[in-house]
Amino acid sequence: MMKHTWTLLAVIGLAVSSALADTTYMSGVVTMTRLELALGDQIIATGDLTIICDEDAIIDGLILGDPGVGIEIQAVGTIEIRGSIKAGNGANGVDVEEGGQSAGDVVLDADNIVLDSCTIAAGAGGSAGPSGDGGDGGTVEFVYDVIYVDTNSKVQAGQGGMASMVSPWRPETADSAAQVAT
Repeated sequence: MMKHTWTLLAVIGLAVSSALADTTYMSGVVTMTRLELALGDQIIATGDLTIICDEDAIIDGLILGDPGVGIEIQAVGTIEIRGSIKAGNGANGVDVEEGGQSAGDVVLDADNIVLDSCTIAAGAGGSAGPSGDGGDGGTVEFVYDVIYVDTNSKVQAGQGGMASMVSPWRPETADSAAQVAT
């Protein structure tokens, strides 16, 4: 059977459970037999995170990305989500012409995907510093053979960050203008 891909874009043997801890920090590529994230437990992705499961991924808790961090979950069987997955928002630019950071994406890849009263959200792009460009908003992508999405589930792509059209005030420019006026 051929897998289908659905991408939502914005315009502009190991279980993680309460037996381990309430919060687990991860980044990089993590391979496990099965992921079971209990209600009330969370995974914080401190860098781009790809979780590869040889079996199913059952998520009743929260997977949250740090700023700009993307989250990908791959499972041979089913990804079932009753909790939330939220990729990281992009950080804001501060300095002159510093752009906002691009946001993290969410990718779910499995034979079967079940979204049951859950929230899946890509990050929003960071806003720019003076005279900079806003960061790109994140995307949500599903790769699947069969997908079930109930009416209480929310899927949201990230909005792009605000660009800044404001030129920074430079004292040397103001002094020159005052001299020309006299």
